[in-house]
Amino acid sequence: MQLTSYEDLRVQKTISAIQTAFSQMLFEMEYSKMTVKELCQRAKINKKTFYHYYENLDDLLAEYQSAYAAQFLSKIADYTFPDDIEKFIRAFFEFSAEQDKTYERITIAGAYQSIRQDMIDMVTSSTYKQSDFVKKLPLFYQEAFLKFWNITVLELYRQWVESKESISLEEIISLTTQLVCNGLSKFVMK
Repeated sequence: MQLTSYEDLRVQKTISAIQTAFSQMLFEMEYSKMTVKELCQRAKINKKTFYHYYENLDDLLAEYQSAYAAQFLSKIADYTFPDDIEKFIRAFFEFSAEQDKTYERITIAGAYQSIRQDMIDMVTSSTYKQSDFVKKLPLFYQEAFLKFWNITVLELYRQWVESKESISLEEIISLTTQLVCNGLSKFVMK
């Protein structure tokens, strides 16, 4: 349930407790192992209260995914793909670096592949797939282009995080931009 600030304080506290417990659980365990019972214990609410706001954990997860996607989409709303590739890459890395450890885990952990893919699909369908450039490509090329884009950027982010950010944010943005735009040709000795 997205809060509008018009709810009474008890509702705000309850939703906040549910979201905090959910975020902690996503960070600590695989989504498939999560239960409403444990979430309610952590949020210090009863199951009836949970079900008053959400039908199930999937609804809460969908809200969580939508919130991340909406925040990112607001950062890239004025960009045109592929003209603003560097801006898209910069926005992704800067946005990702600002997020909490739960976002990081969802974005890089193998157990969260389906959750991550849902978030990627939300962003892709609202942005990159709407690009005139992409729409003009044959369907196979569209899919190949977008898969290359998503996998490359996400994999470089994963590698950067797993290396404990051993290079600076500026360096990973530059490297990612070079690889996406030029492939290996810039790095291969001739």
